[in-house]
Amino acid sequence: MLDRGARQKAKGAKNGSIMRNNTKPIQITRPARRRKINIKMKIAYIAHPISGNVHYNIRQVVKKVGEINKNEPEVVPFAPYIVDCMALDDNKPEDRQRGFKNNYHYFESGMINELRLYGNFISKGMADEIEWAAKFGIEIKNFITESEAENTFFTDILNAVSKATRITPVEILSKSRRRELVMARQILIGIYYEMNRNTSCVELAKKLDCDHSTVLYNKNTCSNLLFSDKAFKALYNVALSLL
Repeated sequence: MLDRGARQKAKGAKNGSIMRNNTKPIQITRPARRRKINIKMKIAYIAHPISGNVHYNIRQVVKKVGEINKNEPEVVPFAPYIVDCMALDDNKPEDRQRGFKNNYHYFESGMINELRLYGNFISKGMADEIEWAAKFGIEIKNFITESEAENTFFTDILNAVSKATRITPVEILSKSRRRELVMARQILIGIYYEMNRNTSCVELAKKLDCDHSTVLYNKNTCSNLLFSDKAFKALYNVALSLL
C-alpha cells in the first residue's frame, strides 16, 4: 500500500512530471524534433603543398577555405590536416606518416565528394591524395593556375624580402650591382628555392630578368652564406618569418 506522498509521485511520473518534497511538480517536456534541412552540401577536400614554409602554406589554405565559404554556399571546404600540422611535427617522419594515415581515412570513409588541387605545384602529399581519390572514385578538380599561382608566390616572397631588408621591390628587381641589392636578390632566390623545390632556373630567371646561370650562381651563394655569414642568415630568417 502506497502512502499519500508515494501516490502523488507515481501520479506525477505518469503524467510526465516529477514531484519534489513540498514543491510544485516539474513538468518534463519532450525535446522538439530537429528541423530537417534539405540543402545538399558537397564536401570538397582542399589539397595544397604544406612542406617547405609550413606557416605560409597553411595561411594559403586558410585563405582558400575563406574564399570558398564566402563564394560557394553549397560547398563545405575540408582541410583536416591543418589541425595535424599544429599537433604534429611535419619534419618528423613518424608524425608525417601519422598525418597521411589520418588523411587516407577521410578518403576511404566516403565522406569526401571531390578533391580540389591548389597551390603552384603538385607536392608528394598531393600526389598521394590524387591517387586515393582515383582509388575511391572521388572527383578531382584542378584549380592550379601555374602562371597566376607562381606570380602570387613570387610577389609574396619579394614583398617579404623588401620588408626585411628595407629595400623597395623595384630596387631589388633592378640591374644595380650595389652590395645590399645583390644580397637581397640572393635571399629572394634562396627562399624561392627553399619553398618550391621544383623551381626552374629558367622560369625564375624570367621573373628576375636575368639569365639562368645568374640565378644558379646566386642560389649557391645563398646556400654558402647561410652557413658562413650570421648576419646574412639572420636577415634571411626575418624575411622567411614574414611569409
